[in-house]
Amino acid sequence: MSANSIILNGIVSSEAYQDIVSQLKKEIGIAICEELSELFEDFDAAAFERSGLSIEELESAFETMSGELRSYSVRKYKALDGVPEEQEYPVGEEPDEDDNESESENLGYAPGFLLANAIEFLLARKGGGYLEKYLKESRIPQAGKYAKQILSFLG
Repeated sequence: MSANSIILNGIVSSEAYQDIVSQLKKEIGIAICEELSELFEDFDAAAFERSGLSIEELESAFETMSGELRSYSVRKYKALDGVPEEQEYPVGEEPDEDDNESESENLGYAPGFLLANAIEFLLARKGGGYLEKYLKESRIPQAGKYAKQILSFLG
């Protein structure tokens, strides 16, 4: 476990973070799957490192911008929930249609899901260029289109 993973676990366990998660559970009915926590620790740490944000900026999002972050998360959830995830495949390596239709069980969100929202939220507030750079480095399909969508969630 990296130093950033340990710090991020502390943020996820904080009262400020858990308050926002509790509000989101009530408002939009999301479920949290604690078993996914360890699975995403390294992923969350890598995303944080790519963002270029400081720990202080991230903590501040939960402590002083909780209302804005919660509203952003609600708008994002309502816009994207149930939308199939787009993936880009090299020509000739696209999955069979049968593979796309396979049923998967939705376990809920990993406890650190709000870290990703906070990173997007903070970078969007800094400007679309910061956000788009982060999304491209994160290999998000159609990063420019997604960046515009994220900016629209700021409200």
